[in-house]
Order: sequence, then C-alpha cells, then structure tokens
Amino acid sequence: MSSWRDKLAEVEIEKRRWSIIAHLEKSKPQRVLSAEILIMGCRANGIPTVQDELEAALLWLEEQRYISTETLGAMQTAKLTEAGREVAQGLRVVPGLLPFGADT
Repeated sequence: MSSWRDKLAEVEIEKRRWSIIAHLEKSKPQRVLSAEILIMGCRANGIPTVQDELEAALLWLEEQRYISTETLGAMQTAKLTEAGREVAQGLRVVPGLLPFGADT
C-alpha cells in the first residue's frame, strides 16, 4: 500500500515533468532550454528541483519522445519534439504528466 508521502512524491514528479514541457513550449521559436534554466523554471513554479531530479525527468520525457536532449560541452539542453508540443498544447493527455497552473 502506498503512503501519502509516496503519492505526494509522484505528484511532484509529474508536475516537474509538466513544468519542463510547459517551459519548453514557451521558449519559442526554437523550444530549446538549458538544464539550468529548466531547474530555475521548476523552482519558479514551486517545484523543488535539484540536478538529479531534473535528469530523471528529462530521461523519462526523452524515453516518451516528448523531448530530445543534447550535451554541448558542459551544458545539457532539452528540445521539445512535435509529440511534446501536442502534449504541452493540451492536444494529447498522457499519464505521467500532471498539468497545473493558470495557463493549462
């Protein structure tokens, strides 16, 4: 049986993933941001985020093909894919992402 802490942690993970997708969608025209900017964006949305948590979220999003990542020297970037844009724009609802905020 899952405890309320486990459920709360899962909500935070799903909100973090959504925050990443939403920030990438807003970063027009390229829809590319660095990992550092994505961490700041998650924190600005009230989602405590450290590097390991961001990396786990990016890995999940990349496995689902909502983003692609690239390492440029010491900097990691994430880019929204077409499938990710559909999710961010509300055209697709998928498990593992919890939309939140006034603009959802």
